[in-house]
Amino acid sequence: MATVTSLLLVLSWTACGVSLQRHGLSHLNPRAESTDCSLYQVSGQSATPFENYRFMDFRSLSNYTTSEPAQITSRQDSGDETVTSPYFNSSAFEDVFQILSGVKNPDSHPPMVYSAQNAYISAAGSADGSDTYMTFRTSRNQDFQSIAQMRSIENVLHASMRICMKVLEDSNDTVAAGAVVGFFTYESDTQETDIEILTRRSHHQFQATNQPVSSTAPPGTANVSLPTGKNWTDWAEYRVDWLKGQTIWYINDQVGYQTTNSVPTEASALTLNLWSNGGSFSGNMSVGAQVRIAVQYIEMVYNTTDGQTSGGSGTQCSVDGVKTKGEPQVVQTSGAVTTCIAAPGLFFGLVILLLYL
Repeated sequence: MATVTSLLLVLSWTACGVSLQRHGLSHLNPRAESTDCSLYQVSGQSATPFENYRFMDFRSLSNYTTSEPAQITSRQDSGDETVTSPYFNSSAFEDVFQILSGVKNPDSHPPMVYSAQNAYISAAGSADGSDTYMTFRTSRNQDFQSIAQMRSIENVLHASMRICMKVLEDSNDTVAAGAVVGFFTYESDTQETDIEILTRRSHHQFQATNQPVSSTAPPGTANVSLPTGKNWTDWAEYRVDWLKGQTIWYINDQVGYQTTNSVPTEASALTLNLWSNGGSFSGNMSVGAQVRIAVQYIEMVYNTTDGQTSGGSGTQCSVDGVKTKGEPQVVQTSGAVTTCIAAPGLFFGLVILLLYL
């Protein structure tokens, strides 16, 4: 007679998707400290693991929260404000990113000025699923646009990058038009891959783009729809996989667009910004208006050179389909596979039946 053992995987919702709570499977897919992992696998179309992993978690930083800093005034036009929280001076942040300051582009209309005062750690609401998040802000003064930007210390060459974020509504439950949220890799104007939210456009789409690599090369670009019933004022995980010869964009683990056009080939910095320059792309923000975004985490799986490993030896860990977001789990040691990576789009409970004769 066959004996049936039922192992139930229950999916619990988090702000940006699902996390797996495993019953009876921890021995098959043990959690690994990041120092235990030599290589990192991702779900999707990348068969080759990556060498590096970073998880910037802004969800539990209650010791670093601050009330919203005063909006930048017309006299603060040099962008020399100091950071708003000791967190941005900590090694946990400074080893990975830097907050930019100073005048970015004096010739745009209006000129853009970076300010560290536009990045701060906020206490989250009861519906946010976390204690805190990082806030970015841009605001329009009469003579300039105050903007926020942070850029990675290390350049990456091929990566899977994810950000859990939403655009915050103002006290009137609206969002001012004319701002751009950018999460992208950048080496030059011809070596750039973008996730962009334009607040003057539909609240139900974001723009995915590989900028043209030359004047004659076609771009790879599309407007990607968010899941039915969702818009960018809701929490969502935006992801882009920059692979060799192909770029793939995801929204909440679902493929939204992929292209082989104008895929970057040069090592690039990973950047998050919130800006407006009054141009035809961003549109123009009204004087006195501001736009804010909330960020729960940034997850990066990446290489720094084109000589990436072919996945031979070492402990391989998965960053997707894990029990706890930000905690990679072992999937292979010394060539022995212990479990598989969960496919994107796994949003329902799974029941695995193991039959033993």
